Amino acid sequence: MQILSPAGGGSPALPNPASPSFAFSGVDVAADLAVSADGRTLTRDATNNNNIRGCRGTVGLSSGLVMASFWSGADGTAWSGSAGVGFAVAGFSLTTDPSTSQDVVFWYSSGLVFKNNSNIGTIDRYVAGDQLDLVLDHTNATIFGRVNRRYWNANSSGNPATNTNGISISGMTAGAKYPYVCLTLSGMVCRSEFVLAHPTPPGSVTYPWS
Repeated sequence: MQILSPAGGGSPALPNPASPSFAFSGVDVAADLAVSADGRTLTRDATNNNNIRGCRGTVGLSSGLVMASFWSGADGTAWSGSAGVGFAVAGFSLTTDPSTSQDVVFWYSSGLVFKNNSNIGTIDRYVAGDQLDLVLDHTNATIFGRVNRRYWNANSSGNPATNTNGISISGMTAGAKYPYVCLTLSGMVCRSEFVLAHPTPPGSVTYPWS
């Protein structure tokens, strides 16, 4: 299914608009990041440019399959370097490199996936203007990502509903996992779209799992 942008640009229109949104909480936003009035758009300012600045979403879940969807704003600076998205536990420092800890699984814009100083897998690379979907499977300790609804984990057989070709996140810190964003350069933009939980995996033909 094609992801369409509304007239005048902005966030893509999603096939499942009834899905609950998560917001970027003021408590869990590092300095040098600005949050929109609705709590859903995050923008990096010019202060301490190139430094790590992270943010956790307000919805954290600790069981089953959890999916978070992000939009890397096309109206912002190109994503590169240490910018990316992932899942993090509540105690993770928002100014710490997300690739260095068991508290975070992090998907760089280059496509590399890191946890605890290790490259644990590769998904498609992405740029400003892409829709990014991430699924974390608590039961099987795996993660799946895709760009603009292409193949999960850049694999035609990838399927989070059946835990097929997932990337292992074994050893990640236990507890609720929150959507996480890291923006490093002035003008980078990220918008939250939705987060869904499915203790029992749905059929793979049902959006957003297909």
